[in-house]
Amino acid sequence: MSDDFLVKMAAQSRIRCTQAQQQRSMTDWMNVIAADLGESSPATLTVNGFGVIAEVKRRSPALGELNQQALDIADRVGVYAAQGASAISVLTEPEYFSGELTDLRTAKAYSQHVPLMRKDFIVDPYQVIEGKAYGASGVLLIVRMLDRSTIRACLKIALQLNMFVLLECFDETDIQQMGALLDVWNGPKEHCLIGVNSRDLATLRVIPTQLERLVGLLPRDFMKVAESGLETPEDAYRLAAAGYDLALVGTALMRANQPGNLLQAMVKSGQQGTAARL
Repeated sequence: MSDDFLVKMAAQSRIRCTQAQQQRSMTDWMNVIAADLGESSPATLTVNGFGVIAEVKRRSPALGELNQQALDIADRVGVYAAQGASAISVLTEPEYFSGELTDLRTAKAYSQHVPLMRKDFIVDPYQVIEGKAYGASGVLLIVRMLDRSTIRACLKIALQLNMFVLLECFDETDIQQMGALLDVWNGPKEHCLIGVNSRDLATLRVIPTQLERLVGLLPRDFMKVAESGLETPEDAYRLAAAGYDLALVGTALMRANQPGNLLQAMVKSGQQGTAARL
């Protein structure tokens, strides 16, 4: 429907992608990547029982500006890396999240070799390559937003570039569609993450029960990621105990006065939740 947030974001992303390709070709970016392979970030996330993908973003469509307008990307990434993030998600969408592709380059310089993920509304394999060229070692792919051929093409490019992917689902239909695509993934299974987003991106509302309701439907052989609505260490414990291996946490960390302390506490509590699961 016309007011669906994902429809709007996909349309705007296609415009950005077309404009980017007019400035620089896919071949040009592949040459940049080939020349920069020695500086490439690792694709494997370190997860000791439970991990947090800590997010850097300036604003949220649902909540507006987060923490402060003049975000120091270098400082925030350094804090996340020092306090145990398994990966760092960097928003690069410009209109609703005030992100920039150059934020990835800044993040790479201060990430202490923690893997970086480009988080955007990717609609074309070109944007996977573009993310790699700017310093990302992983990308988010929203299953509901893409047709099967596009997802397969993005997965193949990610494999070629030794990147990890986070396949994001919202409901049972998404999970079924995603499962039918996993035959493409013949790389390390730890490089393919399966996420459930509890925020309905048509309405931007969080559905609190969604994460626990759907975790049992996710494939067992892939790491599971809980997304949206996690605010406290207790949330991390609960979702780790339910079966998730990682949590993607953005807004809570961006609004925290001491984000490093919150990150540490979430990782520790999640590890305790994993132990309780066993």
